[in-house]
Amino acid sequence: MNNKTPTNIHNIPKGIYDAINTDFYTNPNDKFSHYSATKLISPIQETILVKRHEKEIPPSDIMDNFNAWRGSIIHNAIEAAAKLDMNYIEEQRFYATVLGKVVSGKVDCYDIDKKQIIDWKTCGLWKLQKNDVRAWEEQANIYAYLMGQEGYEIKSLKITAILMDWKKTESKYKPNYPVCQIVPIDLKLWSTYEQERFIKQQLIYLKAGQDLTADELYKELPCSKYDQWSTYQDTAIMKKGSTRATRKFFSRKETKAFVEENVQYLSSEYEIVDRYGLPTKCIDYCSAAPFCSQRKAEEAARTGNINIKKLTF
Repeated sequence: MNNKTPTNIHNIPKGIYDAINTDFYTNPNDKFSHYSATKLISPIQETILVKRHEKEIPPSDIMDNFNAWRGSIIHNAIEAAAKLDMNYIEEQRFYATVLGKVVSGKVDCYDIDKKQIIDWKTCGLWKLQKNDVRAWEEQANIYAYLMGQEGYEIKSLKITAILMDWKKTESKYKPNYPVCQIVPIDLKLWSTYEQERFIKQQLIYLKAGQDLTADELYKELPCSKYDQWSTYQDTAIMKKGSTRATRKFFSRKETKAFVEENVQYLSSEYEIVDRYGLPTKCIDYCSAAPFCSQRKAEEAARTGNINIKKLTF
């Protein structure tokens, strides 16, 4: 949520509007920090453009905050129950100074006996199906570094994923479908050196991008397909100038094996491309989008509903 009063284009009742608009996260007693763990794992280009154009960004609609609010309700209920157990430290913010910048992170839960950081995440089923844990792993390792700098020993990291779209009926017959709505996930714990290197890398990128124009940011610090929430669809062999695939495969490995046996497709008449779905975040969820040269360039280049990235073997 930003600091501007959200709109209410759907005319939801005032009581619900006020509830969603309540800030459950900010603590007035928190100390100052330049960057939170959440900001450090966000796309560099987005972070810089949002800060640069903060006054120009219009307020969001209240329903854009609904999922975050729903997650906060669950989060707060778990926190209240966890406080009854003296073996846990809950909702504490930790700090460290790295390259002259104060970095902070609010840890959901630290199990004192297991020396384990636990983060509670509400999410869609697709996160598990795609094993999309990269951002969770980065965030948890920033937490581990911050706690380590304050003298805590960290032996493991865990996510407790709460699946908001899980269906009991489908769990009975779908293969590889979670049998329960709550799924614990172990994350990789990096070394302290790796944790610090990642934090420094992000801070260096953020500093380097401060004086770049939007066009330069796109060139030097572009958002990746992952950042854009643009998922891999397939790899296609396409005749140049055509919008239809001659052949398509669902992995680069399959494609490479095929063209090695059918070398005619390596001629200048054809091109091999990875095809991706639409960049969902850019279209619907990024406040920096109106100011982003990358979005403008990619929208102009996009054919149909597919983004393409050319490959060579």
